[in-house]
Amino acid sequence: MRKLCYVGIDLGGTTVKAVRLADDEVGVVERIPTLGRESPGRILDDIAHLVTKVAAGASIASVGIAMPGLVDPVTGSNSFAGNLRWRDVAVREELEKRLKVPVVAENDANAAALGEHSHGLTVGVSDFLFLSLGTGIGGGVFAGGHLLSGCRGAAGEIGHMILSPQGPRCSCGSNGCLEALAGGWAIIRDAQAAIKQGQETVLNRLAACGEPLDVKAVAEAARSNDAVAREIICRALFWLGLGVANAVNLLNPSLVVLGGGLSLMGDPLLEAVRDAVATYGMPTQRESVRIELSQLKDYAGVLGAVELARRSQII
Repeated sequence: MRKLCYVGIDLGGTTVKAVRLADDEVGVVERIPTLGRESPGRILDDIAHLVTKVAAGASIASVGIAMPGLVDPVTGSNSFAGNLRWRDVAVREELEKRLKVPVVAENDANAAALGEHSHGLTVGVSDFLFLSLGTGIGGGVFAGGHLLSGCRGAAGEIGHMILSPQGPRCSCGSNGCLEALAGGWAIIRDAQAAIKQGQETVLNRLAACGEPLDVKAVAEAARSNDAVAREIICRALFWLGLGVANAVNLLNPSLVVLGGGLSLMGDPLLEAVRDAVATYGMPTQRESVRIELSQLKDYAGVLGAVELARRSQII
């Protein structure tokens, strides 16, 4: 008899991650690039192939998928994902057609919060905020031991907190959202602008050589004291810290966990956020909150997705 397994998928703006859970053991995470310029159907085809690969040799009980944007918790449809340019994509329905197994869908930050609650620093913590810092910025909120969903599953969208109304345009259509000021795509946008303006920076060499300009490259340039890259990263971290301080004032969590790809910047990011909360947080809130980097690094989302799949089969 074939082993039964659950598969979790984390659909990000640049990468799709997948993991298998069988016999209470989590397998190795597989990754493929997100082909953002392709149609939703093509991306869902890639995801279906990835699920089949990860589950090889086992029967799939269910699949959980974490994805950016607004996800209907009842239908599993993605009504809006700005960074993917998706609107009204029936993700659960389409994947179930391809895979012939049950699929459960959730917003990526909410799934990541669940991943932290199941496997990370927040095990046993009833009130916390998880920030998913990647191409975009999302938030998952636990209050009283329960994930806050909101009336349409859209609670916790910290990335679309407006901090600067005259600021840059966001993928959601507003101006000056936290994501448009500090998200991964915003950092790359600002780096590309500096290169186009002919500013003196080591990033020019990357562009000239045709090497990919990503957040990691900008962060490494900043660490090497490149003035342009350092200004871009410091500005993004200021806005991020201000956004977290506002969220701490609003939610009064006992713990804030910083996860996702941008969290791999490590101590500079952590210190910037802690400093901002110390400066802008209300006394009661700032004195009662702890701010930490996720120990799960950028795996919280995919671990939350596989936990969603497992829980969906518990009667």
